[in-house]
Amino acid sequence: MKRRKETKIIVSLILIFIIILMSLFLITKSKNFKFQDDLIFFKIFSQFNMSKAKEESEKTNQYNIKVSKQKRVYQEINLMQTINTKNLINEKIEPGTNGDFEIVLTSNQDLKYQIGFISKNVKPKNLQFYISETGEKYSTLENLQEELKGEIIKNQTIKIRIFWEWKYEVDPKEDEQDTKDGKNIKEYNFEIYTIGK
Repeated sequence: MKRRKETKIIVSLILIFIIILMSLFLITKSKNFKFQDDLIFFKIFSQFNMSKAKEESEKTNQYNIKVSKQKRVYQEINLMQTINTKNLINEKIEPGTNGDFEIVLTSNQDLKYQIGFISKNVKPKNLQFYISETGEKYSTLENLQEELKGEIIKNQTIKIRIFWEWKYEVDPKEDEQDTKDGKNIKEYNFEIYTIGK
């Protein structure tokens, strides 16, 4: 009888031990699955953030330039990066598209500055530029640059927003030119430069 009681206790202990081991195994296994799920989630989230950051860097419309004395500082711009995506149809600049970009000037000394542009390829004839302060439209960036000069104080930040637009079907005489330019151009590239004096 005593032996039978001891056997029951031993069997019970073994069963309890097995149940505890199985529970630990199941908990560990479920945590690993959750951990793997978490890893997959974070991988997807990380890839999403990386692609979003890449997209934002590709579609930037702010260009920071430090003005230096008697030194030209250049920065290249693809107008496609500054396009208003609401108007984007064929992933190219064409009649009916518009956009804007901002030039941010800083300097570590008091200077007079001049902003200039150099076109890298042929601009569509009816693509125009303007700054919001005057609203006057310019047929080229080189014409607009006459407006973009002034004084900058040490540690000051000056922001200049330039808008562009290629209006659609404004004048029947220009429609043929727009069609021709629209076929021949996918993007318009230019350089911004500053001179400090």
